[in-house]
Amino acid sequence: MLYTRYLFEDDPVQDLENPPQEIEILLKGKRGTLLTMLFTPKGAGPHPTVLLFHGFPGNEQMLDAGYAFRRIGFNVITFHYSGCYGSEGKYSLLNDLDDARTLLEFVRDPENQETYGFEKDNVLLFGQSLGGYVSLHTAADCEGIKGTVVASPFDFGRMYELSKTDERAHHIMYDIIDSGIDWLNTTREEFYSELDKNYVQLSAASKADKLAGKTLSIITSSYDTIAVPEENGKYIYDRVKEYGKGGLDYLSIPSTHNYSDKRCTLIKESAERLCRIANS
Repeated sequence: MLYTRYLFEDDPVQDLENPPQEIEILLKGKRGTLLTMLFTPKGAGPHPTVLLFHGFPGNEQMLDAGYAFRRIGFNVITFHYSGCYGSEGKYSLLNDLDDARTLLEFVRDPENQETYGFEKDNVLLFGQSLGGYVSLHTAADCEGIKGTVVASPFDFGRMYELSKTDERAHHIMYDIIDSGIDWLNTTREEFYSELDKNYVQLSAASKADKLAGKTLSIITSSYDTIAVPEENGKYIYDRVKEYGKGGLDYLSIPSTHNYSDKRCTLIKESAERLCRIANS
């Protein structure tokens, strides 16, 4: 049973035989090696496992959330997408989604479950911004996920479609790409070309029917000028809610896109939702 007592403080009871660990993994992806890190909690396990997907490359990797989730008993595994932060291969949004499936397959592999203590039927997803977008697609398209929590998901497919006719959406879309593209193994032309060819397929909102009935929490930041809730997280929530199948939760936090002044609130609210899912 997981609970959030030690979310923001150290557990005074140590387990010297099975202490928390950081395990570096060179995960074999379809385009080369994906740099992967596993944070394991104290105790012999197996433990519920959170796949943590970080945002569009810049400096924000949500590791403060990852460490917090570990303190309350989760395995947390996170990686860098192909062509990002030293992971091999070409960067693209479709590759992001494919990499997420590779990570999920790794966690669901029986041998890896035995080696790393992944609890078989307790795999959850958490992501922010691009990571939330990747989580939504993965939850929609893959089996064996117990629940998903996303924060300020940025729907690249939908926003690109809006940018064709809406000047403000165009400004947001291109500012985001131009601010992060230099971190990636791709070019602006290749990135825009992929979006132009595949924006319908890349829309997370288009997966509302597949997300309906799944355990899903969507958190947005009310002052977000990047993943504007009414065009992204709240819009997706409303589309999923239309199917009336339950399992859906929504929360708005008064902050900006990265929750810079509400990190503890974001982590607390996310952890409480992950615990409820894992304990159910």
